[in-house]
Amino acid sequence: MRSRTLSNITLAVSALVLLSAAAAGGYLSWRWLNHSSSTNAESGVDSAAYAALGSDVALTDHNGEPLRLSDLRGKVVMLFFGYTHCPDICPATLYSMAQANAILNKEGGALTGVFITVDPARDSAELLRKYVTYFDPTFIGLTGSDTQLASVAKDFGAAFEKGEGAADGGYLMGHTTFGYLLNQQGKVVQLLQATDPPEVIAKAARALL
Repeated sequence: MRSRTLSNITLAVSALVLLSAAAAGGYLSWRWLNHSSSTNAESGVDSAAYAALGSDVALTDHNGEPLRLSDLRGKVVMLFFGYTHCPDICPATLYSMAQANAILNKEGGALTGVFITVDPARDSAELLRKYVTYFDPTFIGLTGSDTQLASVAKDFGAAFEKGEGAADGGYLMGHTTFGYLLNQQGKVVQLLQATDPPEVIAKAARALL
């Protein structure tokens, strides 16, 4: 099961490195969820506009331990909402985040990637651990109850929704597709597009180190 999961991730990443992430089906299908917020990000709204965003609801990390975002103060964090069965934008974004962290590591810096699932019914802590650490062993996967996750998403101005089920029982999740960059004080200072390449993410994070 583990080898098949990792194989699927590898195939997804390989395909997405060759294709434009902007054309990814999931991104286009669900862009309406975050149209207003992404428009603000693209227009370069000052980081002060994001001061009200953020949450300190206790979630569960991929090792089954409780974790609040305030526990990560002192680190530069990029936070992304997604799910492990995502066919396109989630693996592409995690790949870019991991590559950005590799760039910063060579300079003596680091970016802490945080992946919050929007699909707790399928994303167990164990599955999150296998999935997230495949991209970068330092990244953190978070899950929680439906109520907890809805609260955190609302606090960040994010949105997610379960799509219609397929004949085989599978389904897609519509979700906000940008990343939140948090400074060492735990404040959101910038929204990064899911299509941003590693160099753009690394540059934004570098300014906060």
